[in-house]
This record gives sequence, C-alpha cells and structure tokens, in this order.
Amino acid sequence: DAGSMSRSEAVSMIPPVVLQVEPGHRVLDMCAAPGSKTVQLLEAVQSAERDVDASGAPALPTGLVVANEMNPRRAYLLASQAERLG
Repeated sequence: DAGSMSRSEAVSMIPPVVLQVEPGHRVLDMCAAPGSKTVQLLEAVQSAERDVDASGAPALPTGLVVANEMNPRRAYLLASQAERLG
C-alpha cells in the first residue's frame, strides 16, 4: 500500500486532538472544507476498527463523520478530498 500526504494548516489539526475523537464517535464538522480536518476525524473514528468479524471479513466502522460546507467553492475542495479517499 502506498500512503499519501497532504498539506494542512496547524489550526486544522487541533480539533481532532482536543475533542479526543475515538472509534465509535459521531462527529459533525460544520466547516469541513478543504477537508484535511475531516480526514483526520475519519481516521480517528475508524482507527481501532480494523478488526475482522466472525466470518473473517473486515468489520464495518461504527463511527461517523458528517462533513458540511456552506460555501460552494469550498465544498468543491471538500468533494475532491473525499474522492481521493476512495
């Protein structure tokens, strides 16, 4: 697997840490664009959930992030970031 790296302002990295987001949490990101904070939040709600279920299939994540952006231009950036996640 190849990793990816994206540039992020330091201020965008603060909320996921300060909020102490964990697997299973539900998070509403009201100013989500351009998406770096949202990606960090997604990683936090799903980080420990890479386990497998009884059949050996990957377990479904129990956490949820709703990413909202009011500005259409910025929402486009958010959508582009989400596309890169797959």
